[in-house]
Amino acid sequence: MNASSMYQKQVAVLTIMSGLLAMACLILLGIALADNPDAYDDPMQLLRMTNLNVPLVRWSMLTDLLGYYLLLLPCIYFLRPYLREQTPWADLITYCGSAYVMVGAIGAVVMAEVVCPLLRQYATASTTQQAHLQITFQTLNRIVYNGLWNLLETLLAGVWWTMTGAVLRTWHKYIGWVTMILGLFTSFDALGNLLGRPLLAAIGLNVYLILAPVWAIWLGVLFWKRTRLIPTSSQSKLAVV
Repeated sequence: MNASSMYQKQVAVLTIMSGLLAMACLILLGIALADNPDAYDDPMQLLRMTNLNVPLVRWSMLTDLLGYYLLLLPCIYFLRPYLREQTPWADLITYCGSAYVMVGAIGAVVMAEVVCPLLRQYATASTTQQAHLQITFQTLNRIVYNGLWNLLETLLAGVWWTMTGAVLRTWHKYIGWVTMILGLFTSFDALGNLLGRPLLAAIGLNVYLILAPVWAIWLGVLFWKRTRLIPTSSQSKLAVV
């Protein structure tokens, strides 16, 4: 196995791990919020849950950090040469993908290492202290959920997935179309929040949360099974060898 093939295999494994850990994030958070599913849409309800498993919420954020974000970086930069072969916008597309990862990862870290300790403090705080913690908790959630995750990162991810999908169609038609669909629904989340359309945002968010892990696992498997990707300058397409 040459260095190029080995590199693709390594990217394949990390991309599959990304999808699996993203699924683990959903499962852990689902278990933690099983008694109060409304907390998905209103994080402030976390403060009112007397039996909330805070360590489980923290682990869901750590798997979110790795699954939805950091482990996608190898895939983003692996695809960069092939994007360059297709479009002069390749570097900007790659920037959007890596910026999505960084913005989302910052949000996950804030939730895991700042918000989760606040939940522990709130359970034993006095009434006055709880009032202050509520304000802090609400502010942090608006920064992460409304600002970083469901507005800035979804705009960046929408560009990356949609334009990357258009390129991938010349390599594998179905993964290309699914990538574009993922990008469109991720953009719906951003647009819904920008335009004050919560239903549009909710549809986009839920499709993103479910489809992104499936996409990562599928793409990783394709990277593993196919020998290598070669950009062909003469036809400006992705070829499979």
